[in-house]
Formats: sequence, structure tokens, C-alpha cells
Amino acid sequence: MKLLRMILLAAAMCVAVGCEEQFKFDEDTLAQTIWKGHYERYNALGDSAMEWYDFTVQFTTESTGKYIDSESQVSYFEYNVEDRLLTIEGVGTGVLVIDFKGSWIVHSSSNELLELVRYQPNKELVTLTREY
Repeated sequence: MKLLRMILLAAAMCVAVGCEEQFKFDEDTLAQTIWKGHYERYNALGDSAMEWYDFTVQFTTESTGKYIDSESQVSYFEYNVEDRLLTIEGVGTGVLVIDFKGSWIVHSSSNELLELVRYQPNKELVTLTREY
């Protein structure tokens, strides 16, 4: 009876681990996705947000994207992913309205949520929630 329980438990664990989809942060997982964004810039102590706003970002291809601010103004950018570093560069028409340009460390990532952080010199945080 104990052996049967052990076998059933092992089988259940194998099924659970096998079904879990691992999120890999790279250009392929970002391409052709749309995210709602929230930006925050903190004070020098890092304990209070001094500035914040919402936006939408679309990663169109493996290297290009589009930023849409809360007033529906569109800016285009190029991006690159290297390990857990996301680098954004503005290109073409439209200027990136927020300080989205630059290098961001991926603090956490999943299929539905990305948290990006950097210090310039104060802490800045971008939270992206997947729409499509």
C-alpha cells in the first residue's frame, strides 16, 4: 500500500512538473505582444514614487516596437535583449515621451507580468502587464 502511494505521488509530481510552462525572457517571447505599462520614478530614498503614468507598449518584431502614451501619441523604438537586460532605443518618427529609453534590468518575468528596474540615479520601475 505504501509503495502504491509513493508511485501515485511520484506520477502526480511528474505530471505537475511536465505541465508547468517555463517563461523564457527573450526577443522571441516579446515579439508580437502588447503590454499595458505603468512607470514610476522614486525619490532619493527610494521609498516614495514622485512621478508615475500609464502607457501601452507593443513589441512588433524581435527588434522593433511601438510606445503609445495616455494621449494616444505613438513613438517607435528598437530594442535588444541580452540575458536579463532590455535595452530600448528611440528611432524614426516620434520621440519617446517617457524615460523608457535606456537599459532596464528584468527584475521578474512571467507570461503575464514583466517588472523592469533601473537607477538613474533614483530608482525607476516599469511594470508591464500582458494584454495580448
